[in-house]
Amino acid sequence: MKRSTMLIIPVLILLSTGLFRAPRNEAWFRRKGEPVKARVIQIRDSAPAASTADPVWRLKATWTDDNSQKTYTFEKIFPERPDYRAGDFIDVLIDPKDPKKYYVD
Repeated sequence: MKRSTMLIIPVLILLSTGLFRAPRNEAWFRRKGEPVKARVIQIRDSAPAASTADPVWRLKATWTDDNSQKTYTFEKIFPERPDYRAGDFIDVLIDPKDPKKYYVD
């Protein structure tokens, strides 16, 4: 059997079982994501103190699933300080099957 044929069979099995999936992107989340309101808990400058590089802002927000009572933390990095403060609510699109996969809008 040719080597290429031996490689095709496992790839077809992975594709048919759904184990081989492309990473979720913004377009996927806009189509299929479930919107939730998450509370901003932190916005901070992520650049090291001695760095001369432009600051990078890291936003953290949390959301608790009413059904499972699990709390999820979402993060997003911004090139400029976002117009949010701790306590504000932001829109997050989650994968309905796995809330650990998300897109901060």
